[in-house]
Amino acid sequence: MHDFASANFPASTLRIASFSCLEGSCTIASPAGPSGANLTPPFAAMFRAAFTSRSTVVLHPGQKRVRSVRVLSGPPLETHFNTRKYIYVTERGSTPVRAMRVKSLVTSPCGGESVRVGQSMAISGKAWSGNGRIVRVEVGVDGRWSDARIASRTSRYSWTSWTFPWVPRTVGDTMISARATDSLGNVQPTEPFENSYQYGFNAVHPMKVRVIQ
Repeated sequence: MHDFASANFPASTLRIASFSCLEGSCTIASPAGPSGANLTPPFAAMFRAAFTSRSTVVLHPGQKRVRSVRVLSGPPLETHFNTRKYIYVTERGSTPVRAMRVKSLVTSPCGGESVRVGQSMAISGKAWSGNGRIVRVEVGVDGRWSDARIASRTSRYSWTSWTFPWVPRTVGDTMISARATDSLGNVQPTEPFENSYQYGFNAVHPMKVRVIQ
């Protein structure tokens, strides 16, 4: 399942943009007129699968996809998750699942991968948040945290790339993890957000790499 907030939409796309699905393609439009940008697979395919050929929907960037889609014309959107089950249920009650929680992941090296001791390399990954820009990413190596370099800031609602230079010094298993902070001060937690359906998982995800000779 893809979250549209992670797609790299044009900078001119507004907070609420409309998408028209015609003849098998989906086009971004705004109140000022079409932006001329077409959705590419797999995003167009998901709209075609969910709506009739001439339905118009709205997208709230930064929101979870199931909550962000609304139908302005055509048959009403009444799905099990969209209207009844996509909620956080806690001891204090229930609230809708909306903004994507701040999160980051290591994409290189991969979990279980072997790396050479003493060989300079880069730990890299992606970070995102539905509540604000990513302003900090930290990398943990065996529990010791250091700031990574944020490599790109394309837009508030796009993935943010980051890198961290690393030279493995000790042979054996090493735990690597990443932790992001957004512009509203939300910090990626160590433990997951407790709720009955386990939605909104954004806890720090440690992974193991093996350092070899």
